Amino acid sequence: GVDSASAALQILGLEPAHFATIATPHLGVRSLPWCPPPLQRLSPMVAGRTAEDLFLRNDVLATMATSDLHLRALSAFASRIAYANTALDYM
Repeated sequence: GVDSASAALQILGLEPAHFATIATPHLGVRSLPWCPPPLQRLSPMVAGRTAEDLFLRNDVLATMATSDLHLRALSAFASRIAYANTALDYM
């Protein structure tokens, strides 16, 4: 686990204060309503690993959510928030 005691980390002399992100694409998507499924399946051929990450075709999200390395980096921020749409997110 990660505790808040490691929050004294500085980046280029600055102390991280707030981490804000949007859920899409950071939490991935199952599909894009505006993109035909065959094109979505072919997306890794065009965008490679990024497309695999975006469409949740690998375990990158689970790894980042449980890895001490990633959790330590997030714990450096005094506050963390993710914003997400509950409907009509056409990412």
